[in-house]
Amino acid sequence: MSDGTFIDRADKKSIENGLIDFCSKILKGSDGFMFGESTWNLHPLLPMQKLKAGITLVSLITEKPIIPVIFEYVESAQICKKESSLYDKCIIQFGTPYYVTTDKNIFGQTYKQQIIMENMRRKLWDELGIRKDSFENINKELYLNHLYLKKFKATGFKYNSELETQFLLNKENEYVINQNGEFVPGILQR
Repeated sequence: MSDGTFIDRADKKSIENGLIDFCSKILKGSDGFMFGESTWNLHPLLPMQKLKAGITLVSLITEKPIIPVIFEYVESAQICKKESSLYDKCIIQFGTPYYVTTDKNIFGQTYKQQIIMENMRRKLWDELGIRKDSFENINKELYLNHLYLKKFKATGFKYNSELETQFLLNKENEYVINQNGEFVPGILQR
């Protein structure tokens, strides 16, 4: 990876120019790596945010395969006081290359990639003994502690939920405990 193409996700012209630049670099022999999710996944159960179709479009234009890649940041099973204690390790896995075809719907092929990556992550969760299959298995105090550290205590970064939500295809990304003690979708406040 020798170069980067940065885009402003809120600017359609930047997205268009970035796509052209990115495809050009790949066609000249550079590797390409693209984060398909539009923002951090903070959902307590979902393995990832919904993918956008950009990477599928890049694959169609360049006629290069998509290689599914997941980054699993394995979180501590303890309440943490600082962000540096939040993760025990990071595991990176590469899937089987997938070729996009012109005879199938671009959004259907994007969805297929998402399912492949979700299954990779769920398999890894099973191997690691991580249970995220129901809200009953979620330690809500631990989830809220880790969510707070990710949003407000990360080194060099603050997660702005209101801003990030506009880029999500599924608006439900965070959970909070409401005044009735229920674990519900919402935005954790500082």
